Formats: sequence, C-alpha cells, structure tokens
Amino acid sequence: TIWEPAFDLALDMQPRPEVIFFMGDGGCAKELKDSKRVAHKIATKAKRAGVTINTVCMMEPSARDAMGALAEITGGQFSLVEKSGETKVLIKGK
Repeated sequence: TIWEPAFDLALDMQPRPEVIFFMGDGGCAKELKDSKRVAHKIATKAKRAGVTINTVCMMEPSARDAMGALAEITGGQFSLVEKSGETKVLIKGK
C-alpha cells in the first residue's frame, strides 16, 4: 500500500479536514523500517496543518510503530484489532 498520495490529497483539501480516520493492515512499504519513516513524514505534515490522525490496524501487530506514529505525533488514537476480533487502544488521543 502506498499511503502518501492519499494523505497528500486529504491534507491539501480546502477546507482541510480536522481529523482523519485511517484503517489498514499497517504496511506502507516493502520493509517496516520504511513504513515508519513514511509515517513520520506524513504525521509531521499533518501536525503542522493541525490535523489529527486516528488509526486502526487490522490484525498486524508488527505495524504498531508506523500506524502508532501517525496517531501519536498528531495527537490521535491508535487501536489494534486482533485476530480474535478484540480491539485494544494502544495510544489514546488528546
């Protein structure tokens, strides 16, 4: 999955959204290390624009760093839906 075009579109909208809800499996690059770098870039742009990103990761705990960074940097909430269907809030928003 390539995250940047969708986030760029949302962050360039006029009027700009105040909150983005983002759900996925957590991967945005071939390696999770790159996913975290991409997430920091997106989150920094969103924070400067005053946009909060809430994230929900579907059954992929290894994506916690990237999806969590989007939420944490922007003041949003990060939740993980486990294979059992249980949802855990791992980062609480503002």
